[in-house]
Amino acid sequence: MTARDLRIKKFNDIITKLESCKGFIIDSATRNLEICYRLVVINYNELKKTFQRLQLYATHELDKKRDQQIEIYRVTTNFLASCFALIDQTRAFIIRNEGSQEEAFDGQFQEKINNEFKNDPLTNFIKDLRKIITHEDILPTGVVWKFNEDGTSYGTAYIFTKRVKLKSLSAPGKHYVTSTKGNIDIKDMCRKYLDKLPFPWVMQKVGEYHKEEFIEMKRLQADAKKAHKEIN
Repeated sequence: MTARDLRIKKFNDIITKLESCKGFIIDSATRNLEICYRLVVINYNELKKTFQRLQLYATHELDKKRDQQIEIYRVTTNFLASCFALIDQTRAFIIRNEGSQEEAFDGQFQEKINNEFKNDPLTNFIKDLRKIITHEDILPTGVVWKFNEDGTSYGTAYIFTKRVKLKSLSAPGKHYVTSTKGNIDIKDMCRKYLDKLPFPWVMQKVGEYHKEEFIEMKRLQADAKKAHKEIN
């Protein structure tokens, strides 16, 4: 075995150690989770832009009105679907890397879920929408036109609460609908739900609880970089 062969073997051995160290495994998983979160944000921004372009159509412009309603439904369901994916993948991440939801971060993860999500009306209404969209019907959405004091007008996309089937909702979900004054402002609902998603909090806790593993990962990365230079 030549000297270069030995340097290559040294490099490969470090890479093997790096790829098997817990810090590297968790870091790779968090990068995938971050992609899911970024998709949620991208979909929310698209929803906002779509709602800024809402138009008021005359009664004879049914095709344009229908196309606009389809676009409202598309961006809303895209946003919600990406949220559902992020929640499911966050749960899988926790179970895979922290043992279980109950054990994660010394029980803080489950405590946060219980305190902020379990009986929260908005969170449960969103969960109910997931069931409705997947198994029952499209959302009863539409545009309500409003006027400012200066005479200018704007359209706001809503879920029409009178057309939501209460029997399809959980008790907290029903509370959210019945406690809403009038129809549900979709953009406002989505903004509040985006703010509630636990991804940023989970990433903070991952950094705190795996600090030593990440230090080890960075050390091995530095060793690998040095060994790679020695090959060339």
